[in-house]
Amino acid sequence: MKIGFFIPRFEPTSPDVPAIVSGGTLYDLKMAEKLTEFGHRVNVIDTPLVIPTRELDMWARQIDRFNFDVLVQDELGFAGYSKLNYRLDSRGHPIARVGLTH
Repeated sequence: MKIGFFIPRFEPTSPDVPAIVSGGTLYDLKMAEKLTEFGHRVNVIDTPLVIPTRELDMWARQIDRFNFDVLVQDELGFAGYSKLNYRLDSRGHPIARVGLTH
């Protein structure tokens, strides 16, 4: 299965600051690692915490290009991902989406 694993990150203020939102991000990365070990093709995709409206088409095209079977979306990005999901729905995109809450 080809999985797109969307993990929201904030923009770090300096190169020394990690772009990790929460401990849940570490859990997401571990889950992606395990899915890969089970034979799935997993693309971890860092996204902004909120995807700007002007970038929604760019993100939708990226999803089209990778031809994922499923998108896993971390809970911290739900507000931003809802706009993306709406855009995918309005384009008739059939991809399954899973919201990961932990």
